[in-house]
Amino acid sequence: MNREPDVARKLIESDERLPLTLEEGLAIATQHPEWLLEKNGFNLLGSRSADGRVPSIWMSQSAPRLGAVWPNSRHTWLGNAYCLARRGVSLIEGRSNN
Repeated sequence: MNREPDVARKLIESDERLPLTLEEGLAIATQHPEWLLEKNGFNLLGSRSADGRVPSIWMSQSAPRLGAVWPNSRHTWLGNAYCLARRGVSLIEGRSNN
């Protein structure tokens, strides 16, 4: 928390962690909505919009919100979601994500 998205992404990657994508963040918010309530909100640094903004999910007025922040803007109340590894089948033929 309290880091610009571009800075946070570099720190996450330097710790050999993987920033979550928009799809992964939506899956978490759908399957575990209590996490969004407890943590308030987070940036999804593994994705970018066409204009370079970073998608974010947060709670406002008791409802989930999806928006985007500029990569060099600091939002002290948003965390940055990441994972240690990904499992599953790659969408690229012949590759595995194990």
